[in-house]
Amino acid sequence: MRFQTNFLREREQQTRRAGTALSVVLVVLVLIFLANIVMYFTYRDRAGEASKQEALLENQIRQYEQEVKAGPDRAFLARFKGEVAFANSLILRKSFSWTSLLGRIEKAVPKGISVTKIAPDFKTIEGKEEEEVVMLSGTARSLEALTGLIINLEDSVHFREVFLLNQSLRDDKSGRELIAFDIRMQYLPGGEEGGE
Repeated sequence: MRFQTNFLREREQQTRRAGTALSVVLVVLVLIFLANIVMYFTYRDRAGEASKQEALLENQIRQYEQEVKAGPDRAFLARFKGEVAFANSLILRKSFSWTSLLGRIEKAVPKGISVTKIAPDFKTIEGKEEEEVVMLSGTARSLEALTGLIINLEDSVHFREVFLLNQSLRDDKSGRELIAFDIRMQYLPGGEEGGE
């Protein structure tokens, strides 16, 4: 028996295998090339966005540097000071004890006095420790009663700088003559109790 080999066929098969392998390698290389192109454009767009953001940040940094060199903004400082004053005013209003004030005024009011209005002025407190200005309005049946009120307020350790701002005569419903008055005084909530 003779063994015959057909080298042509074997060579053809090797060529086909090599061609198939080269085709696969070529397809893989083309796919890698296309992927690189897609990644290039993607990263180029991202790099463009990053450079735009970098330019914006550099502009902001330049603006901040100019603001720091120029010094504090006067309008901002004035607004800030106003907001602080408003916050302090709210704190004082919340901490204000009406019952203490009313009790202390009640002790000072003699017979013949009717109090119609009590108004603490929270705007005048700035810079004064535990001092508050209070406006007191009312009517007195006589000049002696009004004088007694002012003396009692001045003698109290809780009030000082008591000023009669206004007084006028008026008639009540029954035709009696009354003295309408307005008093301004400083209220010291923390005054010593023993001095009264």
